[in-house]
Amino acid sequence: AESMFKDWAVATGCPADVSSAQLVCLQGKNVSNFTKAPPNMTGMSPSFPLFPVGPVVDGSEYGLLDIPNTLIEAGKHAKVPLLIGANLDEGSIFEPLVATIVPKMHLEAVDQTDVDLALNWTFTAADHARINQVYKVEEYQPIGSFPYQELLARAIRDFAFHCSNRRA
Repeated sequence: AESMFKDWAVATGCPADVSSAQLVCLQGKNVSNFTKAPPNMTGMSPSFPLFPVGPVVDGSEYGLLDIPNTLIEAGKHAKVPLLIGANLDEGSIFEPLVATIVPKMHLEAVDQTDVDLALNWTFTAADHARINQVYKVEEYQPIGSFPYQELLARAIRDFAFHCSNRRA
């Protein structure tokens, strides 16, 4: 991430060293410099172009002071009504995208090997084993013709949306 950030700064004409001069330079750039990668960009996020950017904790009043959950737990957030929820098939849109970042995986999960590739890429072996105990392929109706797609989509939904909602 640090290498990509430095490459992006240089590609937009700012200094590579993380300094106040770099911050001033980046803040002076037009937003269009950050909505898509510059043509001379040499580094990319490993999940680009699906998730090319994400929150960056820079500790400044212009950026993000800390990890969002830490700020919420400390009461340092906007105290406004917030509605949090998740839908049954919320992970299904992301399931086919996993193969674009997980090497050797089919475009969509067609068997347990694909599920294992995705889980091994994301989790420790111990967590992978626990996840396999909870998500059993026999419990899923197939999306298209592969129940493994639904299994992986449900795991993505739970990990990305449901679990984080419980904490907030």
